[in-house]
Amino acid sequence: MLPPEKQFKADPKVEKEYNVDLEIEVIETKNYKEEFSKHYSVEKKMIKEFKKDILDGHLYDDGPSGGDTHYLSKFSKEKKHHTLSKCINTIDRLNYIVYPPKLFEDEGGNIRYVQKVVLTS
Repeated sequence: MLPPEKQFKADPKVEKEYNVDLEIEVIETKNYKEEFSKHYSVEKKMIKEFKKDILDGHLYDDGPSGGDTHYLSKFSKEKKHHTLSKCINTIDRLNYIVYPPKLFEDEGGNIRYVQKVVLTS
């Protein structure tokens, strides 16, 4: 498990200063989509529940759907991205990469605070 002080989380000072809330943006890779399509419906349901948990902020811990969440240090770069996984069944795990939150101005001129999560497999 990655210690809480090393996890990528919202900075309350940024949220207050810019009057924004952290948004979690989930991106699905081509590989993820291909592998997802091969799972049984019960597993697809579980994966969708894990995705909802991730969107609700359960990046480093189990959400209501469980998952036995693991931090994969071997595939992570401490200050750049964190790779984690959640258990789908006895063989398969949902693997995903968490990036640090970024504050930026979108094309419409709105200030946004977004954390990207990429579902890889």
